[in-house]
Amino acid sequence: MTVVKNKFFLTKIYSFYKKIKKSHLRTFNFYFKQKMLIVAMVFLPMVSITSIFYSQKLPRESYIYDSEFHISTSTGDILKIDESINFSFIKSQIHTKVEVFPDIPVKIIWNTNKTELNIEPVKTWGEFESYEVVLTKYLDDDNSDDKSSSTAVYKFNVEEKPKILKSIPKIGSKKSVLENNNIIRVFFDRSISNYEFFVKIENNEILKTDFNSDNNSLTIILKDSIKAKQNLEISIFGRYDFLKDEIDVLGTISMEVIPSKPNSWPIDKEDRLNIASESTIPYIGDGKYIDVNLESHITTLYSDGEIIHQFINSPGAKDSPTIKGVFKVKAKALKPISNTFKVFLPYWISFTDDGMYGLHSLVEWPANHPDFPNSPGGGKESIRSIDKAISPGCIRHTDQDSKLIYEWAEIGTVIYIY
Repeated sequence: MTVVKNKFFLTKIYSFYKKIKKSHLRTFNFYFKQKMLIVAMVFLPMVSITSIFYSQKLPRESYIYDSEFHISTSTGDILKIDESINFSFIKSQIHTKVEVFPDIPVKIIWNTNKTELNIEPVKTWGEFESYEVVLTKYLDDDNSDDKSSSTAVYKFNVEEKPKILKSIPKIGSKKSVLENNNIIRVFFDRSISNYEFFVKIENNEILKTDFNSDNNSLTIILKDSIKAKQNLEISIFGRYDFLKDEIDVLGTISMEVIPSKPNSWPIDKEDRLNIASESTIPYIGDGKYIDVNLESHITTLYSDGEIIHQFINSPGAKDSPTIKGVFKVKAKALKPISNTFKVFLPYWISFTDDGMYGLHSLVEWPANHPDFPNSPGGGKESIRSIDKAISPGCIRHTDQDSKLIYEWAEIGTVIYIY
């Protein structure tokens, strides 16, 4: 009986022990899983970040994958279409496999002790292509994947063909005058020294083309000068100097051109206005500005490069010429009186800081003005003064034209006088 009781007691103890053990195991497993979760949360992002890091372009100066694999390159990560890649290694790279992706025909040249590597395309790298050079170093010459010791990847892109940045005259411009009446200049975003150019212009012939490697510009010289307003549609083709069978379209530009200004302006006002509307080149392409031609006696209002209005003006006399330059509207007044001449200046627009020069209508004078004894009751300048260079330096217009200019111009509007 005692033996049975003892056995029963031992059974109870063993059962209790197993429960404790199971409980402890569950507790241990729970905490172990919690610990592993924390470890995963900490280290997995690091692994991910590391993976991202190694998937990016490698620095071109030097990069190291392990203590045995040191690489430096003499090229950047954007290559010309025929440029070779040069690698130099600190140690001899015996049992190193070289692969290029995407796969194209390349020449792989090692020096004698395998510390210098040159890779060049048999023809060219493809334009707009991204490439990878994969260097895999093996422990021996078996070249089996399971024995590889280290791998390095050099990523690069191939430069795009030159792009047109701008032209003189401006692309899309209206009523532009060509330099020497037959020269167009086109500027590119990169060196064009390795390109041969072909230019086609509708309704015109090319005398020759020439390029300037200092400013990456192409000069196009027309065979015939511009004699009438016309639209030019210019197509530019380029061929990389040794790719004789491959011609690229580098761009097409268009512009409206007109003959240059005449050496002398006609006397008739309407003839002058017609010529000016065809031959005046806007000084500013954006916003408002007032163009004043002292030679033709024509004032032009421009907005975003387009003519809004044109008027005949009256500039300064020969012994009191209107100043030339680029100015801005400083002040406006409907009918101030001149401090110097004691006359009224209707629709006054000042463009100098001292207020000495401006645009205004025909002057008016008060009664008993000493300079006008024949008009004791006051008077107004005759409209016959317009189109004559007789003012003390200001620029006059008719009342109607002056009122329009006054209402149109704003403080800060540019005034270009030449």
